[in-house]
Amino acid sequence: MLYRMYTEGIYIEVHLVMEAENLPMGTSRNVIIDHEGTINPDYYVVLAGHIDSWDVGQGVMDDAGGCFVSYHASLVLNRMGLKARRTVRNIWFTGEEFGIYGGNDYYRRHKEDAIKYQLMLESDLGTFDPMGIGFTGSQKATCIMELIVGLTAAINTTELVVANEGEDVNMWSGVGVPTGSLYSDTTKYFWFHHTAGDTLEVEEPDTLDRITALLAAVAYVTADISVNLALV
Repeated sequence: MLYRMYTEGIYIEVHLVMEAENLPMGTSRNVIIDHEGTINPDYYVVLAGHIDSWDVGQGVMDDAGGCFVSYHASLVLNRMGLKARRTVRNIWFTGEEFGIYGGNDYYRRHKEDAIKYQLMLESDLGTFDPMGIGFTGSQKATCIMELIVGLTAAINTTELVVANEGEDVNMWSGVGVPTGSLYSDTTKYFWFHHTAGDTLEVEEPDTLDRITALLAAVAYVTADISVNLALV
């Protein structure tokens, strides 16, 4: 609306009131939950979100929803008795909203073991209608991931797009680790992003179920296949 008014030559004056304040630094911690693998338990597929949020909202969409679906994907595997050869690791990063503190700290502590990470997958663009997975990796790894995502045709989440949108994990692509994110319909994302509207009412239970199913399938297959996606 403002842009249309501007292009029509209307003079616009905006009065902006900022009530944010910087508080003293404090200690926060990443949350790590492992669904341990059977053959190579010290090799990982990571499903992630971040646990901090913007202060004016409740942080449900950004990013409690991402934590919810990543955790429940592992919970589904556990309840079904499905154990892959590698460990499926949930990480709820902290400090993303204020400088990716948790993501950068985890990377600093573990980057020397990059070869042990099969996939780093984050959900941080809302938990809306899922369409597939965003992925960054080699050409061969991309082809493999396309086949894996194709296994979810029953829930219509088979799209694989080239994307590197996980703030807490995208640095891993620089050391050869395949990274990715949930690919969903983000049309309404900025309706709620960093606003007081980011509440539980944004979420749809059926949509969360489909996202959980997608992440569970992708995590299990990538954790169980014999090929190392970082080496192909």
